[in-house]
Amino acid sequence: MPDMLNRLFKIIRANIGNVLSKNEETDAFSQELYRQYEEQIRSSSAYKEPTPAYSAEELRHYQTLEVQPGAHFEQIKASYKALIKKYHPDRFPNEPDKQKTAIEITQRINTAYSYFEKKFGK
Repeated sequence: MPDMLNRLFKIIRANIGNVLSKNEETDAFSQELYRQYEEQIRSSSAYKEPTPAYSAEELRHYQTLEVQPGAHFEQIKASYKALIKKYHPDRFPNEPDKQKTAIEITQRINTAYSYFEKKFGK
């Protein structure tokens, strides 16, 4: 039943998009109508939220690397390089507290990046 509702949402979204592109006067009205319809469906007892596309671990790694979930490997790699440069322990040679914190952050960044290397087969 939830899969059927999700497919129905996709069809309705596509059709509203077609209508809106043809007639912009109905834009606000159609969007409000769709929002009310979606709220009604979501509040029904038959509706269940779809399972998340990403595991909690994967979302944590995306967050660590400061990229959006579903980012391409090139984006992940660029973010990794920028973060390693920003938090590298050698940037704080005379500040032991900051250096210790930088080491911990760098380890988390490396763990997240190695996770994505394995996932994308790099």
